[in-house]
Amino acid sequence: MVAWGLEAFLTLAQLGGISSYALQDWPGLETSNVSASWTAPNDGLQHQVTVKATLTVTADETGGKVIVYSWRSFPDVTLFAEGLPAGTYTQQATLSLAPGDTAAVWQTTSLTAGAAVLNAGLSRG
Repeated sequence: MVAWGLEAFLTLAQLGGISSYALQDWPGLETSNVSASWTAPNDGLQHQVTVKATLTVTADETGGKVIVYSWRSFPDVTLFAEGLPAGTYTQQATLSLAPGDTAAVWQTTSLTAGAAVLNAGLSRG
């Protein structure tokens, strides 16, 4: 489990939780490849969302890119590049989300070799 303190954990749990996801060999473009997501209320206001993620690579990767994706608020943000060596990596990004839009943590390339587990969550910025 990722350790950000109890307050952060409760906030993440309220916005969709901390999710654990083993990277896959060719994830395709299916919603099952979304590790965590949150949809902003459609209230006419911009919303800040913070993504916190840890990737634990237990065997050197080939592939395995992980991004934050929004349907219309911002361009893709790379959290973890492809081909990382064994180790533990942590990333955080704060983004502005349009009313009614969704931000999602998504594996976009196949993990054709190696092994990795992603823990990710979203909180209000």
